[in-house]
Amino acid sequence: MKKLWLVMMFCLLLSACSNEAAEQDQGMTSKDTLKIKPAELSEREETIISHLGNGFESFFTMDGKIPEGEGLKTTVLVIENGSEPEERLSSFSGEEGEETYKKDLLSFHMGDMEEQTNVSIGTSGTLAGGTVQVPEALTGYAFTGINQAFKMKKGVSYYPAFMIAAKGDILRDPGIEDARQIPEAVKEADYAVVFQLEWTEDETYHQSVTE
Repeated sequence: MKKLWLVMMFCLLLSACSNEAAEQDQGMTSKDTLKIKPAELSEREETIISHLGNGFESFFTMDGKIPEGEGLKTTVLVIENGSEPEERLSSFSGEEGEETYKKDLLSFHMGDMEEQTNVSIGTSGTLAGGTVQVPEALTGYAFTGINQAFKMKKGVSYYPAFMIAAKGDILRDPGIEDARQIPEAVKEADYAVVFQLEWTEDETYHQSVTE
């Protein structure tokens, strides 16, 4: 648990670094669009990340605007022996009024491959973390993050990063060609942890409006 809190503290610090850079960039963002791209980390940010120790990380930047009553949902999914993806933790980032992102940092982190492995998702507005149960029989694993930018549409699920593991001698990392799809090799994996993004409505907001 102490390690999880350490990871979350570092993610918050990285978000602060990203916000400092955004304040220096006053470019206009398009309305009601959200672009995700792999982050180009500064030397300072890479130094911070090095203190996380062993594990896997993917960092992205977000640019755009989301209307009032909507937000960004982040979810960790687990697949075991080709089963349907199972949600293990999720968080929702939404604010009253329109939400604007300017090079805001989005981070996915997975700790050492232990029986109880820490996972976390961080944005400028929220930070969620927990643990996943990792099978003992795994012999190899790989972590992949998408290496190209993509634009999000409301109501569509995206999968920009995943960890795939195998029990045997062969492990095929399929990479990510389309962020909207979980690769078939991941769906059929002995074990996989998938990070999901979705631009969706804030159910709490709509409930308060109708009351």
